[in-house]
Amino acid sequence: MVGGLFALQYALQEMMQELVGIVRQEQKCLQALDRIQQLKTRSGRVGVGGNREYNGGWHTGLIYTHR
Repeated sequence: MVGGLFALQYALQEMMQELVGIVRQEQKCLQALDRIQQLKTRSGRVGVGGNREYNGGWHTGLIYTHR
């Protein structure tokens, strides 16, 4: 496991805030697409510990695996 699921989610939120705000520029959107691909690759190495009951990481992980 490389990093945690919440770290991955935070990285996505920060990147979107930085590059794909309300006012969009083509170059920044293209950079965002590259970073999304990197995050997608990284997401294959992320895991969630604990059991399924009342585990916020588990439920967040399910959201990302079904997209």
